[in-house]
Amino acid sequence: MTQEAYSHEVTSLGFWSGSEALPEAAFYAYLYPAPTGYKNAEVKPKGAYYHETLREFILPYSIVQKSTNPEKRFWNFSIAHMKRVPF
Repeated sequence: MTQEAYSHEVTSLGFWSGSEALPEAAFYAYLYPAPTGYKNAEVKPKGAYYHETLREFILPYSIVQKSTNPEKRFWNFSIAHMKRVPF
């Protein structure tokens, strides 16, 4: 299934518990293939960033956890990702 999905287009938004490349829990979002200028798109909310090695947008879980409104912080990350999807 992965081979078939990545032979076309994929958008993904999820949670990652950490790895060697990203040693912290985080929410992630990516498009494949990434459209031109994707990595330079506006990043929301504050604290989210584009990870060059993973080629995806990252919102550290600690940022969400410390927020006074964690649901809104995650929602803003999700909406920003969907706005980058070229429909």
